[in-house]
Amino acid sequence: MSKKLVYLCICVFIYLSIGNLISLTTESQAQSRFPNVIQSREQIHPQLILPIPVTQVQKPQVEIQSFKDNPQLNALAEPIPNLEPVETSARLVVSHPVGIESIPLHIIESIDSEARIPQIVESYSKLQITPQLLGNQLTRQATECTVLSTNDSGAGTLRQCLENAVAGDTIIFDFTVFPPTNPVTITLTSLLPTIYADNLTIDASNAGVILDGSGLSSGRGLAVWGADGVKIQGLQILHFPEYGVIIGDGATNTTIGGNRFIGSGPLGQGNLISGNGNTAVWIQHTGTTNNSVLGNYIGTDISGTNSLRNQKEGIFIGYGASDNIIGGEIPGVRNLISGNGFSGVYIQDANTVGNQVLGNYIGTNASGTNSIGNENIGIFIGFGASNNIIGGETVEARNLISGNGRAGIWIQSMGSSGNQVLGNYIGTDFSGTNSVTNAQIGVFIGFGATNTIIGGETTGVGNLISGNGDSGVWIYDVGTSGNQVLGNYIGTDVFGTGTLPNYDGVRISFGATDNIVGGESPEARNLISGNDRTGIWIQDTATLGNQVLGNYIGTNVNGTGALGNGLDGVMIGLGATNNVIGGENPVARNLISGNGDAGIWIQNEGTLANQIIGNYIGTNIFGTSAIPNSRGVFIGFGASDHTISDNLISGNRDVGVWIQNEGTSANHIFGNHIGTDFSGTAPLGNEELGILIDHGATNNFIGGNSFQARNLISSNGIIGIKIEDSGTMSNTIQGNYIGTNVSGTIPLSNGKYGILIHSEATNNIVGGDTPGTSNLISGNKLAGICVEDVGTSENQVMGNYIGTDVSGTTALGNAETGVLIHNGATNNIIGGNLPEARNLISGNGDDGIKIEDSGTMSNTIRGNFIGTDASGTVPIANAQQGVTIHAEATHNTIGGSNLSEGNLISGNGLDGILIQDEGTSWNRVLGNYIGTDVSGTAPLGNGEYGVFIGFAATNNSVGIKNTIAYNSLVGVTIRGTNTLYNTVTQNAIYNNGGSGIETMNGGNVELASPTITEVTDTYISGRTHLGNIVEVFSDTAGEGRWFEGRVIADNDGFFTLTRADGFVGVNLTATATDTNGNTSEFAVPFRVFLPVVIKNSN
Repeated sequence: MSKKLVYLCICVFIYLSIGNLISLTTESQAQSRFPNVIQSREQIHPQLILPIPVTQVQKPQVEIQSFKDNPQLNALAEPIPNLEPVETSARLVVSHPVGIESIPLHIIESIDSEARIPQIVESYSKLQITPQLLGNQLTRQATECTVLSTNDSGAGTLRQCLENAVAGDTIIFDFTVFPPTNPVTITLTSLLPTIYADNLTIDASNAGVILDGSGLSSGRGLAVWGADGVKIQGLQILHFPEYGVIIGDGATNTTIGGNRFIGSGPLGQGNLISGNGNTAVWIQHTGTTNNSVLGNYIGTDISGTNSLRNQKEGIFIGYGASDNIIGGEIPGVRNLISGNGFSGVYIQDANTVGNQVLGNYIGTNASGTNSIGNENIGIFIGFGASNNIIGGETVEARNLISGNGRAGIWIQSMGSSGNQVLGNYIGTDFSGTNSVTNAQIGVFIGFGATNTIIGGETTGVGNLISGNGDSGVWIYDVGTSGNQVLGNYIGTDVFGTGTLPNYDGVRISFGATDNIVGGESPEARNLISGNDRTGIWIQDTATLGNQVLGNYIGTNVNGTGALGNGLDGVMIGLGATNNVIGGENPVARNLISGNGDAGIWIQNEGTLANQIIGNYIGTNIFGTSAIPNSRGVFIGFGASDHTISDNLISGNRDVGVWIQNEGTSANHIFGNHIGTDFSGTAPLGNEELGILIDHGATNNFIGGNSFQARNLISSNGIIGIKIEDSGTMSNTIQGNYIGTNVSGTIPLSNGKYGILIHSEATNNIVGGDTPGTSNLISGNKLAGICVEDVGTSENQVMGNYIGTDVSGTTALGNAETGVLIHNGATNNIIGGNLPEARNLISGNGDDGIKIEDSGTMSNTIRGNFIGTDASGTVPIANAQQGVTIHAEATHNTIGGSNLSEGNLISGNGLDGILIQDEGTSWNRVLGNYIGTDVSGTAPLGNGEYGVFIGFAATNNSVGIKNTIAYNSLVGVTIRGTNTLYNTVTQNAIYNNGGSGIETMNGGNVELASPTITEVTDTYISGRTHLGNIVEVFSDTAGEGRWFEGRVIADNDGFFTLTRADGFVGVNLTATATDTNGNTSEFAVPFRVFLPVVIKNSN
């Protein structure tokens, strides 16, 4: 009994001589098992394959096209039980160790009641089928098939044309049936045949054809399987339950779409592929290569102004598909890929390589002016996909990737390597002047993706990444390394002169390592400006080894004006370590200027060992004028062990470098110009401070002991270096020039102080006692160094030049005081016991050292040269006093009892030492040379008094062991009714212009000098008030050069001093000091008359 079977059977069994079974599954059945893929896609196999042991399988030279009217084949057929008619196609697939071969089986109808399929002996590779055996089915020439019907099947339908198609056929549509201005729908009730024929063209470019799959319960629109050169043009492929178009199984040179400007149809050669239940265009399998998707609208309506979403991707490329092209370099082949449910373009899997996406609008409307966002990502690349290109080197290759629901481009996964993103607009409109925001990220690289290049070093490959809701570029996660961001505009408009902010420009986080932002050529420079928050943000533990170099961050494209990021230019924190901003080569320099807060902000415990090297921070690109950040560099909240070196940090509104907070320690600031221009010869000050260390920061180091480590800290608006706050301790300032030009010869003044230490800062060191640690602190507008406030204690200033040039031979004075200690500062030390700890404090406009104010106590000035040159032999006068102690300062010490502790206080314009004012008491002056040179013997007098005590100062002492000589007026003067109880003891006072000691106007109650009554060569006696201490001196003149001894007057006021070895000088004098500590002037000297011994001439 005979009956017809409709089209292809479900299964085909071929029995080979070796007894193996091949089981075939229809394409429709496989499609029904396609997984619902969201992130990592499971591979899609439209056929089930069981292995067959075949050592070598060769693909047949011919394919079985039809069994109809071929009795030779029919005679070989075997019955197949329980056959159900299915309108589909099947494909014989054989798996073997060297690959997969396939034979398409198009069984049109059988000729008897029992369908029979050829049984072939041995293996199908030996199939003896020839063109003659198959009749004319293989030998007809390609023809044109015109679709004349809107029906699903039957004569004149698309289905019939597809079923009968052979290689080279063209299927067109009658425009009178399918008018281009009024498209007509073909409503499908079953799957269309798979396309296996090479060079088949389906051309609806001059018609209006809608393929509507809404009547299907499952399946796809069109499938191109293993064929070469297929073209599908001008269709609207809508509402299929799964895929719009599938290309796979080694299909090559397929073209989906074409030029929208060719043809009279709604999109010309372009297709509308929208409203489908899964992905619009699915391209898969190794060997599926050189296919093109051109000129289509994918995910929108026909106007390109509204979403008609495909539920998953617009385009999927995976499972080894390679060298396929999405888009092109002329407007007509631009795809509009917008409004899709997941991603616009999704590229995945190892061996999925060499694909290019170019010239498309992804996430916008057709005009590129507003969003029709893909719900998640514009373009996804992941799970091992490598060496794919998004964009290209020409303007025409540019993709517009904007308006998407999450990211513009998302690249992820270990094994995903070598992908490139070139020349795109990401987050803007087509003009690059307005935002069309990707809701979160412009470009994401993460989860182990490596060696991605965003931009490049040639003209045209830089991307515009602006207007995005979160980061412009985010590089994320452990293993994400070797990626480069080069030559892009991030946060600006296309001209680099206006802002289109991302939230952050570039973020590197969660352990991403060894990535590079920028480069050493101008072409590699990123412009990272105008972002809402931070230009570059590097964060998290294990985020290390990343480098930022050669960029403009916060300026316009020319580096001449501000286009600031809202907060910081660069932020490093949350444990990021060993990252480098800049480099030692000048071409690695970043320009980091114009930002709303810090140029560079470094924070958090565990954030360690980052390097900021060779950048311009706060200036223009030439380093000659200011483009201020609020502050230059901030280090705080426990960040430690960072290096800030060889930068120009100038022109900022607040502070050049700010180091703050408890736990912020061991940071090293060296080799920078802070407050000058690039040359170090002209002012370009930070508006307030050069460096600020505060809020408990400890053990930080400013400068070093070599000229390479020297900071130039000059021309800042208020202070060169400021150290403040309780707990701010053990910081060191060494080897810097503060207030001068780079050569240390011309003043470039800080507005007030060179260095200020105050507000309870303790145990900080300015200078050092080893070679190279001396600071040059000169030319500042007030004091060179100011130490102030209650609780500011235990700080040490040693080994510095304060008020001279670098040679120590010429005045380069601070306009007022060299060193000012006041407002309650205590226990600070200026100088030290070693010659190397000596400060040279000379040439200043007021005093060399000034100690003042109630509570300012227990400070020590020792071992310094004050008023001389570095040799201690030539005067470089401080304009007024060498040292002033006044305004109730108490218990301070000038000098020391050891020889090494004394100061040289000579050559000053007025007094060597001035102690004055009520409440100024208990200060000691001892062991100093006052008015001599460093030898203590040659004259180098102060301009007026050696020591002046007056205006009610009390209970101060001058002595022991001072040498007070060669001063223009009196050696020591004590003046004023209430200037009392001041003791002058055991000094060498001689050769002063006036008397040695003077009390007047009631000073020291003008205590009467002792009366000397008898002098011999070994004995002196006299009278004073009972209980007075009498000190005896000898001299070659009328003062007291040599201290000879002291005695206490008895109850009758008599005193006697005997020197068995005789007196040193020929004149003897004495002072009296009463029990209240008042010391008198020298007594009228007596000459020592030695006994005359007449020897016998014999």
